[in-house]
Amino acid sequence: MDLLQQLQEAVWQYLDRKVGLDSLRAELADLAIPIADGGDAEASALAGLIWRLVGEYDYGDRTEPNLRKVLFNAMPMRGLRIQATRTTARTPFMVTSYLATPRFQSHVSGRVVA
Repeated sequence: MDLLQQLQEAVWQYLDRKVGLDSLRAELADLAIPIADGGDAEASALAGLIWRLVGEYDYGDRTEPNLRKVLFNAMPMRGLRIQATRTTARTPFMVTSYLATPRFQSHVSGRVVA
């Protein structure tokens, strides 16, 4: 797993409420030097954003629900696995799999796409 993936997984663990904010901070601190030395601009930008948002929370400029919302919106969708199949010659393609994130399952599963 590369540094960007590790960082994204740490954020998703927090957003899924599997770990607390202190664990996210610790993971971010552990990844800070490798990210800085690694030269991955995307990982560096995401780490900077997370540090800024957590800092704003620490100073009272954000609530934790707002922090979670902004982090969620900043994260790429995970678990996107769409498989299109054609059921008949007259039927458009249909999505037969869905996002792994439960929030999106009802919105994507079984939708017809033209």
